[in-house]
Amino acid sequence: MLFFKEFKLVSFDGSFASVQGFPALTLDAIMMGLIVITTVIGLPAVGVVLMAALLIIPAVSARFWIDNLRGMVVLSGGIGLLTGLAGTWLSSRYDDLPAGAVIVLSGAALFVVSVFVAPKKGIFARAFRRLGTGLHIAEEHLLRAFFEIEECREVGKHSGVSIQSLIQRRSWSVLTVRWLLWRSLWSGDVKREDSDGWCLSRKGRERAADVVRRHRLWEIFLVEQASIAPDHVDRDADELEHLLTDEMIQELERKHMGDTAELPASVHPVEQD
Repeated sequence: MLFFKEFKLVSFDGSFASVQGFPALTLDAIMMGLIVITTVIGLPAVGVVLMAALLIIPAVSARFWIDNLRGMVVLSGGIGLLTGLAGTWLSSRYDDLPAGAVIVLSGAALFVVSVFVAPKKGIFARAFRRLGTGLHIAEEHLLRAFFEIEECREVGKHSGVSIQSLIQRRSWSVLTVRWLLWRSLWSGDVKREDSDGWCLSRKGRERAADVVRRHRLWEIFLVEQASIAPDHVDRDADELEHLLTDEMIQELERKHMGDTAELPASVHPVEQD
């Protein structure tokens, strides 16, 4: 507690600590000495396996839950305490269960729980974030497909866009298209035009125009600045357009569009419906 700030500095950047006038070597020796003392005292008391487990597992488990070092130190201490209490209690309740082994297994169980259910770094949380990002990208691709199909049609032709047209444009499965249409219908971006087709709502058209603008601005940038052939740029733009920030879009508009507010033309022919 007395040297937490100094220990943290030495642990992360010993060279910077030395430049700032801290006795980095002495601080590092004190910190390592405390770990050695703890280990030497613990080895004859609880054994090498339990000692290693209590040094490593609580800290690694806490790392999944929090990014702040001070909070991680406190949380790892709590996890170590909980591990010891749980293992000791289980060992006292059941015969032939050695306390050391049960404490290690309790710590391992807490570690596995942390790996899977931690809200930021857990496997489930990351999977849900990837799923949400994938759905968001697919919805934007659906809106752009609607916009481009309607853009290519003759003036005055207002028939709905069929599921087959969307499949041909994006190479999706029927199930994927129907799922995306249902989500977009629920969010108010699309609506039924007739028995065989769908169309963009006013809200969906505005959102689709924004998606198309971002896509085409990035295409123009890739063609002009990265020298990518116009007939190869669509896929590259598909992968990166969703990562563009508002500031980046504004910069691209100033660079390639000037003062005009019109939707930029595609650098390659847009497929007809």
